[in-house]
Amino acid sequence: MIILLFLALSLSTPLSVELLNYTSDFAIGFHLKCDDLLPQTSASHASLAALICGANLPTSTLQNDLLRSSLIHAYVVSGSHLLLLDQFFSIFKIPGLVRFLFLSFYSLIAGWQAPVVRALLSWIFTATKFRMRLSIPSDLLVAIAGMTCLLLFPAWWSSLSLILSWCASLALSAVGLFRIRKTFPRIFATQLCIFVFMSFPLWGWGNLHPLSVLFNLTLMPFISLILFPTAILGFLFPPALFLFEHSESLFRWILEHGTEPIQLVRSSSLPPGYSWMWITAWHVVIHFFRIHTRQGRDHS
Repeated sequence: MIILLFLALSLSTPLSVELLNYTSDFAIGFHLKCDDLLPQTSASHASLAALICGANLPTSTLQNDLLRSSLIHAYVVSGSHLLLLDQFFSIFKIPGLVRFLFLSFYSLIAGWQAPVVRALLSWIFTATKFRMRLSIPSDLLVAIAGMTCLLLFPAWWSSLSLILSWCASLALSAVGLFRIRKTFPRIFATQLCIFVFMSFPLWGWGNLHPLSVLFNLTLMPFISLILFPTAILGFLFPPALFLFEHSESLFRWILEHGTEPIQLVRSSSLPPGYSWMWITAWHVVIHFFRIHTRQGRDHS
């Protein structure tokens, strides 16, 4: 309760507004430099800019298909990109300080957008948890990272991208409560939870279709494991850009034909306050479910 009251007071703090303006202005230079360094003659320049630099996709067939498949949040730089980079660093045992500096720098390159900053804060709190050997549930870490994000930048109270990022992260923590060990059932449960948790905030804004669960199962790994790595490779080593261009063409073809039966219908989006009530309700449900399952294990 004290944290929530502190958060409410912070939403009217002028310093927070100045902080957002300062960091956003500071990040613009890095963001524009990132776009300038991209191969300008590439036919996939818009996709490169979205995946690496966090640029918004222009109105196009690709953007329309991503909206129809509900994959738009995974295509443009999001928290999942930071997670992938951190997993790559963990393979090579990169020290935590180096990871923090690189992820922070990448957040600036990506334009210091709300989902990326929330993911960066989540990484910081998670790393602190393991370093100090604290026992903090993952859903509580999601709440702490999200509230800290709003505490520092209250203007993001109306940010749909922050809301969707928060919901996706909360869905991942919810799956962990069920302790599903088999790979495919866990992946399916994860995508189903993401679909359910993001359904309410997406109402009236994007597309909401049961097939999006299938797209998330098949095409999201394609984005994470093929498009994003080959985009970075092509960015760092331009002669290898053809790998990304061919992969992106295949992705476009699959997406175009796979989403053909889905009609993109938009209506008036919901006010942000309703989405925050949705997130709060899920936090309460997960909290009591976790307590209930722990008590059940204690009694047994």
